[in-house]
Amino acid sequence: HLYIPLNQFLLIDNLLLFRADQLVRRARARNAHAGFFCNVSRHALKDREFLADFLEVLEENPELAPSLIFEISQGDRRSLQPGSGGGL
Repeated sequence: HLYIPLNQFLLIDNLLLFRADQLVRRARARNAHAGFFCNVSRHALKDREFLADFLEVLEENPELAPSLIFEISQGDRRSLQPGSGGGL
């Protein structure tokens, strides 16, 4: 088994979403209909600060939202408590 500390999952998710933001901007300059799938870990879904920061980025850049498709496993979605998971 591979052990990755929780803070590393959040760091990885943060870096991947930041990179997705960059790629979407670049792709939309060439094709307004480009879309990107982003896998989000259950750790990020349960982190209110992470979700609040990411939602703030989307609110400040509404043109990005239609191009981002989030992938969340069924098990991770089921594991969320009611009221957690931000705007899911």
